[in-house]
Amino acid sequence: MSDDVPGAPKLRPFWGLALANTLSNITIPLASLTDVAVLGRLPNPEPLAAVAFAGVIFDYLLWSLGFLRMGVTSETACAWGSDNGSQLRNTLREHLVLAAVLGLVMLASAPGILALSEYALTPAPSLFADLRAYFSARILGAPCALVNYVIIGWLLGLGHSRAALALAVAGKGLHAALNFILVLHWGQGAAGVGYADTAGQVSITIGGALYISSLILWRRLPTPDDGEAGASRRPHGYRMFIADVRLSLRRLLRLLASHSDLFVRTLMLITAFALLVRLSASTSVLMVAATSLWLRVFTLMSFLIGGPGLAIEPYAGVLWARGQPAVLHARLRQVLGVALLVSVIAIAALAAAPLFWLGLLTTLPELSAPALTLLPGLLLTLLFSGTACVYDGLFLGLGQARILRNATTLSFVGFGVVVAVASFSGSAVGLWYAIAVLMAGRTFTLAYGWRGLMRVAPQPFAITPAH
Repeated sequence: MSDDVPGAPKLRPFWGLALANTLSNITIPLASLTDVAVLGRLPNPEPLAAVAFAGVIFDYLLWSLGFLRMGVTSETACAWGSDNGSQLRNTLREHLVLAAVLGLVMLASAPGILALSEYALTPAPSLFADLRAYFSARILGAPCALVNYVIIGWLLGLGHSRAALALAVAGKGLHAALNFILVLHWGQGAAGVGYADTAGQVSITIGGALYISSLILWRRLPTPDDGEAGASRRPHGYRMFIADVRLSLRRLLRLLASHSDLFVRTLMLITAFALLVRLSASTSVLMVAATSLWLRVFTLMSFLIGGPGLAIEPYAGVLWARGQPAVLHARLRQVLGVALLVSVIAIAALAAAPLFWLGLLTTLPELSAPALTLLPGLLLTLLFSGTACVYDGLFLGLGQARILRNATTLSFVGFGVVVAVASFSGSAVGLWYAIAVLMAGRTFTLAYGWRGLMRVAPQPFAITPAH
């Protein structure tokens, strides 16, 4: 079944794009796994637990602004599908300015953010020093991290997944290498992990800026007057791109408002994982450290399983804009099948040899018992995380952020009920079961939302950016 139509920009081979996206996707949790692997080899669990708490802070700061990537991919795919050069450039320019402004505000507010976070999370006193050292080092890279969301999202929307993969591998590879140097050889502890992350983010920003500049300077993008001519060579492409880069405050606020649904949806997901860490702390520092280990494994597996979902994101925007929902539906079924298969393989690998995976991440024997206690909840969560990621990619590509928000809200209610029961009974594994309920709820509610969307979609169906 062909995904292309005459006279429009060509879609890249889907499964090649899916593989490249998956490889690019897993570089993020792999770098985080090296954080855990080096900290897990220190003589005590405090640095590992402190970074788990600090990770919650950065989830709120950075992951909550993930609409900078998700919204950019959706809008870019729509513009690419309709051969709209002006919208391609405007999407990149406006989101880059927004990311830079938010990053600088975040950097200027760092002392207040840290103080408020310590009050809200209330970590054990023994964790304060490591938490502050990690936060102070990693916050330096926050502006670059937000800019990278835009760069990667824009490249994925164009279908330039190989470029996104190269940037991610280079940046996260540097992050991982510096982890071992700064922590294990130079003894920098939690601060070393933070500096490694910052260095990796800066390298991605520099590489991304150079690559995008080459696209513009060599005029490999459709220009505003190209129409059906596509990526014809038109002079002054770079000057056209940087024109009107000064956006008014009102325009920035309007851009933020357009992504409010994505922000709310992501905030609920972050809060769920923040509660997992925070309530685990009521048991012991060892339980927080064990939770941190499995969270990194869960993130890796979710990114691996969700790679095809990331690939379907730009396809969804283009195919739907071209009036091909039947083609998109067929592709979705294939991707869901692959995600479910990979989920089962990942669950079997973890269940067969949990101590092997733990041994790769830590040399602290006292973490084995609490980690094994949490394993059943982790496995159940993995069963639904892949399909939830695929539906995420679908609706993000369609610009249907409101459906994502509503589905997450309903699922979060079920999560809250299970969390309340687990907290009352003091069950640490029950908190993981609550995460499983959240993922399962998102899968089923988004599947229902897709069925409803298919019933009312005209041919062709003109979509709008996420709002």
